[in-house]
Amino acid sequence: MKFAGDWKTDEGPYVIFKTNTNTKSKFKGGESGTFEFGVRNDPEPLTGNYLVLKNVAELKAQSQILGDDAATVLKFENHGDSLKMIFIEIQAKQFSILVDVKRNYAKTIRGKEIKELKLTDTEAPSHLFVYYELTKLAFNNKK
Repeated sequence: MKFAGDWKTDEGPYVIFKTNTNTKSKFKGGESGTFEFGVRNDPEPLTGNYLVLKNVAELKAQSQILGDDAATVLKFENHGDSLKMIFIEIQAKQFSILVDVKRNYAKTIRGKEIKELKLTDTEAPSHLFVYYELTKLAFNNKK
């Protein structure tokens, strides 16, 4: 399934995949390119590269969070007419967060405080904030 194009939610977040047509991928699935991830009117959306393997697009980007360098990995699973975010990992100097929908697992590190929980725990939405909500959204292809 193709990821190229604009995928938007009713709630505001979007992701745009631009397929690299100049080179052929050596990987089965073959699609790769650049992406933009943000919310409506976002002055600095997250940008980086993506690669599709087995119907999952893995997005990687470097950015600034709270004034520090941060590495971000996002994974989207294609369901034909919609995408679901299934993985979030952000590593920065002041904090890190991991949300893995397939494993029903999340982990946050803020300073010396480490918290592990299941996404089904009642405290997950309040502890994970927007990162929890992102995994609940459907990104629809808007052509």
